[in-house]
Amino acid sequence: MREKNEPIIVDEDILWYNASDYSIRLADSGIEKIKKLRIGVYGEPFTVKVGKTEIFRGAFWTPISSVDYKGIVIIVSLPVEEHSIIKFELRYPPEINIGNAYIDCRNDSRRITHFQKIGKLKQ
Repeated sequence: MREKNEPIIVDEDILWYNASDYSIRLADSGIEKIKKLRIGVYGEPFTVKVGKTEIFRGAFWTPISSVDYKGIVIIVSLPVEEHSIIKFELRYPPEINIGNAYIDCRNDSRRITHFQKIGKLKQ
């Protein structure tokens, strides 16, 4: 069981980040961490940080949920080991209309700069 403020995924769990489609390729260690999550129909919250600075919040989500989410989600499909690429989506399900009520911060420049500095930004 992970502690409340313990990161789920850290830099070492990431092979690359693709800024054009908001996807992350996970290393085996990252896949194992995702497999351990207990994602219910209301998701499992996460916070994206660069260092100690919070960039945005979202939730891991299951594709079998009938509950919509108006925010950033990572949809976790099973079996996880077949899906080493996770993607930040703007809402769940993708068809819901959230209008202009939510600012899309998936490509915050601090994240881009961070992945560039550590050599994990996919161009």
